[in-house]
Amino acid sequence: MSGKYRDNSIFELCPEIRGKTLLYVGISNLLNNKHAIYQKWFYDLFKSNGFSTFTILERFEPNVDFAREYFKSQGIRIKIVCGDVQQASRLFESKEFDVTVWWHGPEHVENVDAALKEVAGVTRSYLIIGCPNGYRKHGASYNNPYEAHLSGPDEKFFKERGYITKIVRRPVKDHLTAIKDLHGE
Repeated sequence: MSGKYRDNSIFELCPEIRGKTLLYVGISNLLNNKHAIYQKWFYDLFKSNGFSTFTILERFEPNVDFAREYFKSQGIRIKIVCGDVQQASRLFESKEFDVTVWWHGPEHVENVDAALKEVAGVTRSYLIIGCPNGYRKHGASYNNPYEAHLSGPDEKFFKERGYITKIVRRPVKDHLTAIKDLHGE
């Protein structure tokens, strides 16, 4: 499910987010009744806020194949790139996107600072992060080795780096939304 309460935290924290181009980092290949809407929550949310050009960056090739088929079946034109967020500056132009959303991703890389620097380099206005608040043990799943949690950035980590944050309380684990305004960088 989309976890609408988590998604809403983006515009609660930063209602002035506007733009045309959006990079969404990561997509799963889960498609069943429970997860069908989740595949395009970012598209629906940002399209309704004026965005018109969408790109997905996904590292796991079977997820890339799935995303191409899924969005095509929905009649949605989205550019889908197979690649690693840790090499975003090699895949995209500097400041190519108005906004980047990296939703459930920082916990899947070891060097979060380096990955954030990469993705910020291809983003003009806002970098939006969604992740568990702190380390949560999680191994590879769905036949995807990149699903393992390798780090655990928390609210303090993001605040120290100039992000505004919100913790969304959940029954099992808390979710953290962090947003950084990149206009002055």
